Amino acid sequence: MIATVYTSGSTGAHQACPKTAAQLLGEAATLARCFAVTPARRVVATVPPHHLYGLLFSVLMPLAAGASFVRETPLHAETVAATARRHAADLLVSVPIHLRSLTVLDAGELPSFAGVFSSGAALPSETAAALGGLGLAVTEIYGASETGGIAWRRHLPGALEATWAALPGVEIVADASGRLLLRSPFLPPDAAIPFACEDVIEVVEGGRFRLLGRRDGVLKIGGKRVALAEVEQRLLAQAWLADAAVAASAVEGPRGQEIVAAVVARAPGPDAELVARVRQGLLQWFDPVVVPRKIKVVSRLPREASGKLTRASLLALFERPAAKEGPPRTEFVIREQREVAGGHRFAVQVPRDLAFFRGHFVGLPVLPGVAQLVALVLARARALYPELGEPRRIARLKFRRAIAPGDELELQLRLDAPRRQLSFTLARAGEQCSAGVLDFSGEFASGLEDMSGGTGG
Repeated sequence: MIATVYTSGSTGAHQACPKTAAQLLGEAATLARCFAVTPARRVVATVPPHHLYGLLFSVLMPLAAGASFVRETPLHAETVAATARRHAADLLVSVPIHLRSLTVLDAGELPSFAGVFSSGAALPSETAAALGGLGLAVTEIYGASETGGIAWRRHLPGALEATWAALPGVEIVADASGRLLLRSPFLPPDAAIPFACEDVIEVVEGGRFRLLGRRDGVLKIGGKRVALAEVEQRLLAQAWLADAAVAASAVEGPRGQEIVAAVVARAPGPDAELVARVRQGLLQWFDPVVVPRKIKVVSRLPREASGKLTRASLLALFERPAAKEGPPRTEFVIREQREVAGGHRFAVQVPRDLAFFRGHFVGLPVLPGVAQLVALVLARARALYPELGEPRRIARLKFRRAIAPGDELELQLRLDAPRRQLSFTLARAGEQCSAGVLDFSGEFASGLEDMSGGTGG
């Protein structure tokens, strides 16, 4: 074994999946051949390489092809376009939620990518069509951490593909119930063959297949059968929604379970009006008994960097009391402050109604880098060390991960008194979001230095 990857946890706890060199490198070589990746190609990705999809498509596949890849991981539409142009990248590796944000750009703003890859979740047909309108053909990848890549389909401008083709070397059949049975060189060496997947498919002419959803994603509510995946797709198709997700929640009584939905509006407006429009849109396709009983409007879904959304984090949105409307905040919530060797450590909560999120960005709010520096880092520095005055220089400034509404952060400040320098790091769940050094010595010209592009905005 050369690596261990973990499942996304979208339906339960994360599961470890050990990988051999033959699995990872063999799949990378297969992908390079299948998609005709040449040494001249240059890959840029919005999904980080610590996810299996990101590792395979943004690092190992280009290496197997003798191609190159961009080390940065841009997130927002404008940054993706600028990064691709700066590095002359012609292949984009992304996920549906990030690709959806690209559709707000004008046709001339995006480079002419030779190919775009999408995985991690189902790609809404509306997103594929919108990208096609920008002249981009999207290759959608279907697979899992446990199995590796399974199949692919290509959405060409004006022609959306409905069926999937198996990757080279992969064999797919369905049992009597429609359950996908898999033979693949990317499976673990000790896996049962054929490997029984948790998805239901329909095999069609030519060996291709339709993906019908997960076996545990088909519910019977009030005598009506409904697929959660279909409800979610119908939500994502509504023009007034920027994002949406559904889950089944256990309830008391004869129903046993109900569907709940969390949605993100494309434009500000009354929540009650949006919920009414969402319900009305779903009633065109579903019986009233299966339309989500609870629909919650949120500023952002708690998706991971790969675009995945766990069932637990989605259901947690419905356990919290709704926040009362009020003026937006301009200060962070400091939950804890304590001294550490050479400095201080703070537990920081980012309010969901923080004013800095306004307009940055619609449907996917992130905390601007200047707000991190001025309203959080400098505010704490001034309170602790007023004798330092104002910083004359900011060095080694890095924005590595986006900070979203509701995030719980750890801020560390460490003072180098002789040099009059204060270093800081902002981290979420042990992963660094931003870092830098404030220099108060006055030995340098004032201004900002070493500003690095990234997710800080």
